[in-house]
Amino acid sequence: MRWQDMQDSGGDITTASGTGVGYSLGGGATLPLASLASLVVFVNWNVGRYDLATPVAVIERGVKHKYVELGFGLTVR
Repeated sequence: MRWQDMQDSGGDITTASGTGVGYSLGGGATLPLASLASLVVFVNWNVGRYDLATPVAVIERGVKHKYVELGFGLTVR
């Protein structure tokens, strides 16, 4: 599920949501820092396609998104 705030020409803001299909591919690595700690680095590639709608009507069909997500973490044992 994806949400997006939209503003019409009158300045009113409404939230629309979409349901559709997509995929996410990713990978990561753990890099040892010390005997009890490691740095975790990961990357995800996200792609999706969905219809954007409010409770009243469908606003736009076939909306697409593609983005890369980069993350870091710390593992302590």
